[in-house]
Amino acid sequence: MIFKTITLNNLFSYYGQIVFKLNDPKEEKNIIIITGRNGHGKTSFINSIKLLFSGSSEELRSRIPGSVKRITTTNYLLGFQGLWAGVFNRKARKEGQKKFYIQIEWEEEAGLVVAIREWVMSGDHDCQEYLKITSSFMKSAIEGSLAQEFLDERLPQDYIPFFYFDSEQIHKMIDISQNNLQKHMERLLNISQIETAREYIGKAESGWRKAAMVEKEKARLQEKQNELTGNKSSIAENNENKSFLEDKISDLEDEIEQVSNRLDRLRENSQIGDEKKLKEEQVVIKKEIEDLTLRIADILTEDTPLLFNTEIIRKVVGLNKAILESDMGTQSDLINSFIKTLPVILFDSPPFSDPSLSIYQTDFYKKRLIQLLEAYRPIHDRHKSLFYIDKRRAGQISDILMPYLSVDDRKNMLTEALKKMNRNKKRVVEINLRLDDIPGLSQQEKEEFEDTKRELAQKSEEKGEKEREIKEIGEKIKTFENEIK
Repeated sequence: MIFKTITLNNLFSYYGQIVFKLNDPKEEKNIIIITGRNGHGKTSFINSIKLLFSGSSEELRSRIPGSVKRITTTNYLLGFQGLWAGVFNRKARKEGQKKFYIQIEWEEEAGLVVAIREWVMSGDHDCQEYLKITSSFMKSAIEGSLAQEFLDERLPQDYIPFFYFDSEQIHKMIDISQNNLQKHMERLLNISQIETAREYIGKAESGWRKAAMVEKEKARLQEKQNELTGNKSSIAENNENKSFLEDKISDLEDEIEQVSNRLDRLRENSQIGDEKKLKEEQVVIKKEIEDLTLRIADILTEDTPLLFNTEIIRKVVGLNKAILESDMGTQSDLINSFIKTLPVILFDSPPFSDPSLSIYQTDFYKKRLIQLLEAYRPIHDRHKSLFYIDKRRAGQISDILMPYLSVDDRKNMLTEALKKMNRNKKRVVEINLRLDDIPGLSQQEKEEFEDTKRELAQKSEEKGEKEREIKEIGEKIKTFENEIK
């Protein structure tokens, strides 16, 4: 299966239709390397290929950053509670586009195959998935489950993580328990019988070696075996503690969700007449902040500092103009022209002297002529100005800087956008304070509200502490595993 083209449309960070054309492999060039800086779409590219072969699989959904559990296919595709932006490109979705897809064209022994997995929005919070495959060796296209079976025959689901993976995430594969990884590979490659034979041969070999050892070496071997057993026990114990903490975190997440819902109900019970309006305004302002962020990002470029330093630019342009218009600059250019042309005209162009000059004489008179001309070059008075360059350079600098003396529209747009962003952020803070104040609640309800807020903060802190403990346990396990190796 040799990929010919890969087409991404509105997937992850890829906006619009992007086509990757891959060259046919040659005997001396049969590898394609994908590189790029962090955040430039390498992982999105790999995950898009996985999406074609497996759809929004558990393996993809489980790699979402943050403590997200039981995420649905729709959540994965369209986003989840502010923690995950979704597969559908945000810019395309804001513009009202409805489709996003991945299409791959490949060559196999039977002929050419084109596979496309597409999603079409059906409402604001749902989408339909379509899978279709056409080929040069099938009479008609196949869709749905038949198409998935076709893909599974080429690349079974269990093989995908081993064929397409992000090298930056290779440490996550290394962190897998050795036993689990071995079982997984045995199942994929059907080599469990071979591994069993290897295990018994290893035990026999170990026994023969042990029998042949002297007593001192046997004692040292036994000591190391006890140490090895102790490390394995420590790993098992830490894995058990890690599993216990993960269960506690899962319970805490449920409790946090319940407390958050209770907090929302208390807010809803408030009799404040404008609470609904405040929340609606909050949504509108947050949308404006998001739009302003995109607008500011478009306006901000590498030359932005020049927009706000017009006085300095004006002074530099003025100094350049003085150089261009000065007699000293004109005289200097004339002398440079003489130095460049006169030696060539006098000594390298006919008519030549009779008798002719030797090479050494020609070089001597050329250098002598240049020295005489150099004596007429004007000397710049550095006491009058510390800024002086030749006229050609001065002209180039003026051409570059002149446009920045008339960019008021762009500067005003950026200034206004930043001011509006600042006002909106202040307004969001004000709205949050007013929503938390809830003056319409009774004293008892206010106390319950504050208690609930404290409970939510406490459980969130407890969850964070458990996550830190899990991280420490993971580091301990790595240490024991290194000692075992």
